[in-house]
Amino acid sequence: MAEAVALALGQSEFTVAVGSTATAMATVRNQGTIVDQYRVTVEGLDAAWWDVVPATVSLFPGDEATVTLNLHPPAEALAGAHSWQLRATSVDDAARSSSCPGTLEVGVAGGLLLALNPSLVTGRSGHYAVQLTNKANSEARLTLAGTDAEEGLEYSFEPPAISVPAYGSSEAGLVVRPRSRPLWGIVRAYPFAVRALLEGADEPAAEAEGELQYKPFVGQVAIPTGRWRLLALLIPLFALAWLLRPPAETPATPTPTVAAAATQASSAKPTVAPPPAAAKVPPPVIERFEVVDAKPGFALAWKVKDADADKIEVNGKKVAPEGQDKVQLSGDTVFELKASNAGGTTTKRLSALVFPPPVISFFTANPEVVGPGGSSTLRWKAERAEQVRVRVGNQEINPTANELVVQPDESKDYVLYAENGVGWVVSRVFVKVEAPRNEVFKYDFEKASAEWELQTGAWQLESFEGSQRLRSTAKGSAQLLARSGEVFSLRFRFRVTGEDALVAVVRDGPAEAKRRYTVTLRGDRVAIARVEGGNSKLLGERVTTIDPKVFHDAAILVGGGSLDLFVDGQPVVGVDDANLLPAGTIGFEATGPAAVYVDDVEVSFGTEPAAHARAPRP
Repeated sequence: MAEAVALALGQSEFTVAVGSTATAMATVRNQGTIVDQYRVTVEGLDAAWWDVVPATVSLFPGDEATVTLNLHPPAEALAGAHSWQLRATSVDDAARSSSCPGTLEVGVAGGLLLALNPSLVTGRSGHYAVQLTNKANSEARLTLAGTDAEEGLEYSFEPPAISVPAYGSSEAGLVVRPRSRPLWGIVRAYPFAVRALLEGADEPAAEAEGELQYKPFVGQVAIPTGRWRLLALLIPLFALAWLLRPPAETPATPTPTVAAAATQASSAKPTVAPPPAAAKVPPPVIERFEVVDAKPGFALAWKVKDADADKIEVNGKKVAPEGQDKVQLSGDTVFELKASNAGGTTTKRLSALVFPPPVISFFTANPEVVGPGGSSTLRWKAERAEQVRVRVGNQEINPTANELVVQPDESKDYVLYAENGVGWVVSRVFVKVEAPRNEVFKYDFEKASAEWELQTGAWQLESFEGSQRLRSTAKGSAQLLARSGEVFSLRFRFRVTGEDALVAVVRDGPAEAKRRYTVTLRGDRVAIARVEGGNSKLLGERVTTIDPKVFHDAAILVGGGSLDLFVDGQPVVGVDDANLLPAGTIGFEATGPAAVYVDDVEVSFGTEPAAHARAPRP
């Protein structure tokens, strides 16, 4: 047997990046024999990943409608293939259902941060912690390696290969030793870099610079750099050559006379010892240079020793020997710290991978205008946000979903904050509270259907004595959808033939709510019921006589905790309901094939201007 509903999806495989949207069209077809309403949903994906527009469709038998499927994985979505099903299900009977499978491939986004702690070690070997932070939406499988320009260091990683979970962090140990380790001599600086390579990649995903200052057992003088290095090596060589020079040959000299000796003594110049050589100054030491968290945003932190106060620069800007400065990261950035003194210049570079700040795609209130005691639903979409807050006045709310129902006691401004480690953004909506304005709406069946939006299957328009009226041809319903709201009065003319009945529907809520009032008009009795969650509860009924040969005037009045029925101006039956149902539409149902007629429908929306008359209670 054919299914009561058919569902066809135009495209079933999608590839999309986080923060982006993939769109496809789906067709829902009613293959049953009754008018039905279908809800279209996605199974297998979180509700924040998708939306369907419209979410529900009402179809006559044999009719079809097109809906738009939007797939938009949030910023925290994990990369990879995700399977799901698009399903169309009858609102009245979940057994009437159809589905289509699909696959969503989420692309890799984000990056990797690598830091060394500490970045500088002095000693015969250096022990460091390699700290890895994965800001991407997929696991990072990494191989660690060290490199230095002189290839004078040995690197030992534990472990040498490491996996960092998506949005997680891991740490590895590192020991650095010089290949040559003399027992005496001067302190020598070994700058190096640590790189993390993704599995199968040739270029590093992240790197950080460090330094080992090798300190022998004997000697504490740092090796000068630049042109001073050569001079420092030549001075001891010249000194050694001077000490090892051969003795000069001294020719025989006759003993001078007293006069000659006196002359020689008087002409001799005193010997002056040369000044001692100035002590060599070691170059500055960079003890700290890193990007630190400074919510909102980031800051650059540094600490330098033994540098001239006016010769410390970060990217060309003069700075103090120690400090911290906020930085704006608009893209992947390289920072350079340069410190100088008489002994030379020390330079260190730092690469910062940038993750963009959050974005609020939309922030809406529906409705934007509510009556006293009414509620509005705030909905939003924030991408790349680690935290979302809603603020109203001095009150702050931390919602757990992408929507929030509010019930303002006065007109209020709602502010949405979305933030992550980079920064925060703000969006605002205004919900106005005002007394409702009453409205009377007439369904004039003489006009084109577009003006009163009749949804019907078993009902049709019939010409009678030069005018148009509704007539049922079988068991079924007619929904009148031109207006929706808090109905406080429904008036119409009707005629019921045979043993079947006319059911007037009042305050028919959204399909997912499944709640409404029904007033049944039969030739021998009337009844009032409340339907909620698919269950009908009889509130009251009364035996009466309704002539099937003529038209009658009906009035259903709602308000003040009461619902009352009047026929031809006479009170028939009334019931009490302290918690009246909220706003909705109206409609009519026929319970069988006998002819039922409806005409001159008039609906009043809003608040009763005065308490209405009460009908007898059953």
